[in-house]
Amino acid sequence: EGYYQLNLLAHAQLAECSLHSRCGGQCECGTCRVVVLSGQLCPIRKSEQELLEKIGVTDGRIRLSCQAFPASEEILLEVPSQRFPDARLR
Repeated sequence: EGYYQLNLLAHAQLAECSLHSRCGGQCECGTCRVVVLSGQLCPIRKSEQELLEKIGVTDGRIRLSCQAFPASEEILLEVPSQRFPDARLR
């Protein structure tokens, strides 16, 4: 139950999973993208949607791990192996 209060970036850190985040989870850089393969996450917030649009992400399965919180017991994610450019440098 307490883990629902943690975003996916925090979950990755707890699991010692390498997930890139240049802005430290402030929804500014867009580098912490994950692909949701199954499970439910919280609804997307306006700030996350705006940043995803700014960086040209159109795939609805892609979320920013710093903004997405689990909404179901089991979630299966793909962590892209590529490093994304920091949106603040555009």
